[in-house]
Amino acid sequence: YVELPIGSVISSLTNCTFTIWLDSEPGGSWVRAFDFGTNDPNVYMCLGPRWWFMDDMYFAITTEGAAGQILVQPTGFDIETGWHHVSVTIDADRQIMILYYDGEELARNDYAVLSPSALGETTNNWLGRSHDENDSYYLGSIDDFRIYNYALSQAEIGRVMVGDPLLAWNPKPADGSTPDVEHVSPMSWSPGDNAAQHDVYFGTDTEAVENADVSDTTNIYRGRQDANTYTPPEVLEWGQTYCWRIDEYNNDQTLSKGRLWSFTTLDYLIVDDFESYNDLNPDEEGSKRIFFTWVDGFDNPSINGSTMGYPNPSFADGEHFVETQIVHSGNQSAPLFYDNSVAGYSEVTVNTFDLTIGQDWTKGDVQVLTLWFYGDPNNAATEQLYVKLNGAKVLYNGDAADLATAEWTQWDIDLSAFGINLTNVTEMSIGLERIGASQGSGVLFIDDIRLYREAP
Repeated sequence: YVELPIGSVISSLTNCTFTIWLDSEPGGSWVRAFDFGTNDPNVYMCLGPRWWFMDDMYFAITTEGAAGQILVQPTGFDIETGWHHVSVTIDADRQIMILYYDGEELARNDYAVLSPSALGETTNNWLGRSHDENDSYYLGSIDDFRIYNYALSQAEIGRVMVGDPLLAWNPKPADGSTPDVEHVSPMSWSPGDNAAQHDVYFGTDTEAVENADVSDTTNIYRGRQDANTYTPPEVLEWGQTYCWRIDEYNNDQTLSKGRLWSFTTLDYLIVDDFESYNDLNPDEEGSKRIFFTWVDGFDNPSINGSTMGYPNPSFADGEHFVETQIVHSGNQSAPLFYDNSVAGYSEVTVNTFDLTIGQDWTKGDVQVLTLWFYGDPNNAATEQLYVKLNGAKVLYNGDAADLATAEWTQWDIDLSAFGINLTNVTEMSIGLERIGASQGSGVLFIDDIRLYREAP
């Protein structure tokens, strides 16, 4: 364990924040990431991953022993292995304590009447050891432990997670992400605090990108530049892992070597994966409600019986305009409600100007349009599913019973079947039309509309 000479610091803290990186492993019970107290076993505050009957994170502070603890503790949370960032903010003025995990609020206590100064000048200030000699020692690794003398905001905690403020951070594409080639450029990053210019390194060889410097002659070093964006001049390959690094040339002419980042391009292009839609009010910055992009028949049901997205979300119950439980991949899918009792068809349409894929559906030599749909047992199997591009319709040629099957069904469409100019696709529609005299209604969940070079 680590012993810290910070007793006087603890006694001075009212509003404050503790942050730490933890790589915890399951071990003994009641271990501590940190524990600050005195020789009086009833006076302490501690942060612990509890690997026993509850696998959770918690923060406790007390001057009256376990019975008088003020706790910040989640419910139904299991600690994950690997590196994770944990923060505790104490706003003594408002008597609020908040526990953050990887920058997201995990739990809070809105009646936190103690602050660290109430402990007095602590004598037992430990990383990895408990004030209770019967508790286990911490098993794992610890890094970048910090104490701030004010309560950080959530945004500030995100900045703390970056680590060294001189380094470039916030890479886009994100480190470890899997974008399609259309979503890679321009690459960007947030500059280090003292950056004047940026040295760019880019390639497919991890070791070479990690070790290259400005003397490199193999095209890994891409030069020093003012802008914090970069667009590779080469055509990126599908399914290829790329590595990149940004070294910051600072105002004092020193160099801060950057972290190694990577991303792997997908073997398809994304038409819409429905991950970008949200429930923000239209007047809020960043608002993107799904039915403003995929236009439905909600305002004129006598002509078009479709509704895209849940019409009356109950935010208190965790419901949204998009579907967050029945998803093919990612976190969201699109619920398409249909009612053909009056109009005879239900159709939603998107203008490709509103999608990052754009109008040219020949790029990358793509040949196949693929989408996944998920049925409902209450759906009538007498409706015809279809897709249209620029008004040209292709009917679903699978089993009609798939519409009433509660599992994901993959539908592959040869793009040539639409018989249109694929370099100028301006709109796409998905719909269900009445067959004969049937008057069906129901819901289909749509997800992962993609373009492939060949059917997956």
